[in-house]
Amino acid sequence: MAPFKSTQSISVGKFIQSFRERDAVGPTAINSPVRTDRTIPFDATGGTKISAATAGNGYTYHVFTADGTFSQVPNTGPGSIDVLIVAGGGGGGGRYYSGGGGAGGVVSSNSAITFTGSASVTVGNGGAAAAEDTRGNIGSDSSFNSVTAKGGGGGGSYSTNGIGGAGGSSGGSSGYHIAPTNRTAVTAQPVPSDYTAYGNAGGGGANPQGYGGGGGGGAGAVGYDGGLPNSPTGRGGDGGAGKAFPAFPGPIIAPVVPNPGPFGTAVGPNGYYGGGGGGSNYYNTTGDPVGGVGGGGRGAGPDTGASDTAVAGVDHTGGGGGGANYYPGNAGKAGGKGLVVVRYPTPSGGGGSLSLSGGTVADGVESGGFKYFAFVADGSLSVSGSGNVDFLVIGGGGGAGAGDPGNNASAGSGAGGVAKGLNVPLSSGSISITVGQGGAGAPAPRSSQASNGGDSAFGSPGDSWYALAHGGGYGSSQNGPGDYPGGTGGSGGGGSNASATGSGPAEQPGTNPSPLITDYGFAGGNGSVNPGGWGGGGGAGAVGGNYSSGEGGNGGNGAPFTEFPGPAIQPLIPSPVRADWGSAVGPTGLYAGGGGGGVWSGSGTPTGGTGGGGGEDTQGVDYTGSGSGGSPADAGAGKRGAHGIVIIRHSV
Repeated sequence: MAPFKSTQSISVGKFIQSFRERDAVGPTAINSPVRTDRTIPFDATGGTKISAATAGNGYTYHVFTADGTFSQVPNTGPGSIDVLIVAGGGGGGGRYYSGGGGAGGVVSSNSAITFTGSASVTVGNGGAAAAEDTRGNIGSDSSFNSVTAKGGGGGGSYSTNGIGGAGGSSGGSSGYHIAPTNRTAVTAQPVPSDYTAYGNAGGGGANPQGYGGGGGGGAGAVGYDGGLPNSPTGRGGDGGAGKAFPAFPGPIIAPVVPNPGPFGTAVGPNGYYGGGGGGSNYYNTTGDPVGGVGGGGRGAGPDTGASDTAVAGVDHTGGGGGGANYYPGNAGKAGGKGLVVVRYPTPSGGGGSLSLSGGTVADGVESGGFKYFAFVADGSLSVSGSGNVDFLVIGGGGGAGAGDPGNNASAGSGAGGVAKGLNVPLSSGSISITVGQGGAGAPAPRSSQASNGGDSAFGSPGDSWYALAHGGGYGSSQNGPGDYPGGTGGSGGGGSNASATGSGPAEQPGTNPSPLITDYGFAGGNGSVNPGGWGGGGGAGAVGGNYSSGEGGNGGNGAPFTEFPGPAIQPLIPSPVRADWGSAVGPTGLYAGGGGGGVWSGSGTPTGGTGGGGGEDTQGVDYTGSGSGGSPADAGAGKRGAHGIVIIRHSV
C-alpha cells in the first residue's frame, strides 16, 4: 500500500522549524530550545483606566467612582499595586448652629502589594443632607478586597441631636455642646498590617459657650472646636485637614471623575483627600468657617435671613458637609462621595514595530519579557519604529582625594547622579548616548583636588526624551590652610577634616523636568578637625556618612532600580569587571554607591555604599557610576571614580 499523502502536508523538518519560531508554552516547552522565560507584565481591568502614558509618571491607574471589580488580565504576571480607599463623607448637621460632617475614613496601602486574581470594590456615598434639629447622616463605607474605610460621621444639630456622630472621622458637635466633653471619638477602622487607616475626631461647640458649632474631623487632623482657629466663639470651627497622598494626585485622576473641576481643585497636585466639614456660625456672628483641605465643605457663615452659605463636601474626596445656621428650613449639607483608586507600575511597551540596536551587544539580550541594551562608552542607539522604553542614565563617579603619608587622609567621592525614565516614547532615528567616565583621583602629593566624574546623557538637549545625569562630586583633599569642601556633583563628595560643614551638595535632584524621569542623588558627608575625620561620598540612595573621631564616614548607599536587575544585564558588561559588577548590582538593581572616607587616626575601615561604592582606598566598581574610597593617612594619590553607564530596555 502506498503511503498516505495529504495535499496540505509539510515536511517534519519544516514542522519543527515552524514550532521553534513560536513561543512554546506548557508541557511541550520542557525540552524546547526556544526561550520560555517571558512573562507578560501585569495588566488589569475595572473602573476607569488611565494609561501610564496618559498619567505620565510610569503608573497605570484604575479609578472607581462606583462599585465594581478590579481584575487581573489573564496570562499576565503578578501585579505590584498601591491602593487608596476613601469612604463617603458625613453630612453636616441641620439647622441650628450645627457641627460639620466628618470626612470619610481613608485607608492606603503602606507600600506596593503583590496582587493576583480579582477584588471586589465598593464606593461609599456621602451622607445625605439633614433636616432641622437632625444630626447629619453618616457616609457609607468604601472597600477594596474587603479592606474597609468607614463612612464619616454626621455633624450634630441644635440640642437633642447635637453631639457629632461617630465615623471614619467623626462629626463636629453643635454649639450647644461645648468642648472638650462633647468631642466624639472616631469609629475604629481595623485593617491588615500592609494598610494604614486615617481619621480624626470632630470638634466640640465653642468653649466658653458662644454657640459656634464644631468642625468635622479630617483624615489628617482633628476638627476645630467652635470659635477656632479664629474668634469669636460664635463662629463655627473649621473642618479638620485632609491627608496628602502624593501617589494619587488630582491632575492625573480629575479627568475621569464626574466633577473634574471641583475635585481637581480640592485634591490638588499633592493628593489631599478627606477634609472635614466646617461647623456653623451662631446667628449673625462674623466669619466664614472653612472646610478642611481635601474636599471639606464650608460651614454656614452669618445668617442672612434668606439663605444658607454652607457647602457640601466635594464628591469623590470623602469630604464632610458643612453645618447649617439658623435660617428656617436650612439643611446640613451632604458629604462628598467616596473613591477607590488602584495604581501599578507599567513597564515600557515595544509598540507595533519598535526595534533597537546599539551598545556593547548591538542586538541586546532578552530576560523576563524585556530586551536590554547597555552603553559603557559614547555611542548611538538606533531606533526603528516607535514605542516606549525605560532607561537608566548614570554619570561617572567622582575622583577620591589624596592622602598625605604620615599626616592627613582624604574624603570619599560622590556617585554619579542617576536619571530613571519610565515609559518614555521614542520614534525612529538615531539617539546620541553619552557615558560619563570616572573622575581622576587627586595626585600625590596633595597639590590639587580630584576631578568630578563625567556627565552621562540619553539623547541631546531639545529631544523630548533627553535625560542628563551629572558626574559625581570629588572627595576633598586638604592641600593647604583653609576649608576644602567636597565637590558638588550628581551626588556630592565628602568633606575634609578642616571643614565642619564641608560636604559637597548633590545637584542631580531636579535636573530633568520631564514627569517621566526621576532624578536621584544625595550630598556627601561632613569632615571635621580635632579629632580629624573625612566624610564619605553621597550615593543615589543616601547621604554620605559623617566623620567619627578620626574615622572616615561610610559612603552613602546606592538606590535599587528593580527594572534593571544585575542578572539580566550582566551579560552586557565587559570583562574583566563583569563578575564584580554582578555582585555589586545584584538582583535588586543597586547602582551608584558613594565612596567611604579615609581613616586618619582611628582603627576602622570605612565602607563604600551599596551599589558599587569603594571602601577606604578602593576604587568603585566600574559601570555602576559609584564613588571611590578616600586615602588613609599613609597613602598617596586618590582613586579614580567608577565609570558611568546607560541602560535601555523595552518589552518583547
